[in-house]
Amino acid sequence: MVTKKIRKSLKGYYTPFHAEAFGSIAGMVADKSDTLRNNLKVEPYLNDGGNE
Repeated sequence: MVTKKIRKSLKGYYTPFHAEAFGSIAGMVADKSDTLRNNLKVEPYLNDGGNE
């Protein structure tokens, strides 16, 4: 689940990765698009029996 700043949560399939494989973590953070900057948190989706 990805929760946006507008408090909307989105279910999806996302691939985690080790940022170090792509160079400087600080550089990656500086290059984030506005879409990524609007993410508040990312967490595993746990099926709660249909109560979304």
